Amino acid sequence: EIIRQKVEEGNGKLEIKEFVLGPAVFVQDDDASAQLSAKAASNMGLKPHFAFSGGITDANHLCGFGLTTICLGVGMTKIHTTEEQLSEKDLIDTTRWVIEIIKEAAKV
Repeated sequence: EIIRQKVEEGNGKLEIKEFVLGPAVFVQDDDASAQLSAKAASNMGLKPHFAFSGGITDANHLCGFGLTTICLGVGMTKIHTTEEQLSEKDLIDTTRWVIEIIKEAAKV
């Protein structure tokens, strides 16, 4: 509203166009894909944790097509800043986690 007021004060006209960058996604903790990744994490001695991220990823688009997709937390810090970083250990552990997910999925 403040932007509209300022634009109109300058005799301008504000036009707003809405569009969806990606569909909102909510995957239940008991979803098969969530449980598969949690089981794989547990196999590695990690404690799985489900959380709301509030962001948008490729998973949003895949879920929009009906493909349930979850995001794995990989331990990044200072995300979306010029200081974004991921430790070598977390990168290696994420790779191990993905391999463990594949092994678990192969058992099904």
